[in-house]
Amino acid sequence: MNYWKIVEAGDYKTYTRKFLEYYINNNSSFFRYNNDFWNELRAEKHEEVLTLIPEMREGLAKFGTIKALAIIIMTDPDLGNIHIDHDTGTNAGVKARLQLPVVNTNGSRTAFFELPEEIYKDHTKNSGGVMRWDKKYKYAVTPLTWVEIVQPTIIRTTVPHTVYYDTNQFPRIAMTISFEEDVVKYLDDEDT
Repeated sequence: MNYWKIVEAGDYKTYTRKFLEYYINNNSSFFRYNNDFWNELRAEKHEEVLTLIPEMREGLAKFGTIKALAIIIMTDPDLGNIHIDHDTGTNAGVKARLQLPVVNTNGSRTAFFELPEEIYKDHTKNSGGVMRWDKKYKYAVTPLTWVEIVQPTIIRTTVPHTVYYDTNQFPRIAMTISFEEDVVKYLDDEDT
């Protein structure tokens, strides 16, 4: 099973910077899932953003129609438990998402795990569908693989994963995007 794959996504350095500026200037166009780090663009704003940022429309065109688009802002290395992403709302049925670096992603690693059954069973699941394991497991289990999100990368969000920080540069900001046609196909098909 492939857990991540680096992909081509156009002039992402330009459009991620512009999207961050949009976020700063249009904060009410975003909503949060009971936390401060997941900042999802309201669906009715997708077309506005793609019109304002043509580099984004061009760079993401090959992936199809955007289902959900969010800015993830991590301000503290202790926030990241091993988890499986939420499976409700715009993330229902999503198996993989495109991650794009925005600010301070160098020196942080997104790690993926196959948890032993006794640990896997010891999780909680919140109302948003996020499965989360206690912090004690983050450093007690060894990742199968990891990737530093320094270029466009598709990650499998339906397996346990977390972010490790090798630096103390915060905030760490990344974009995450799911599409109507799940980009898991890039992980499952070696020819894509």
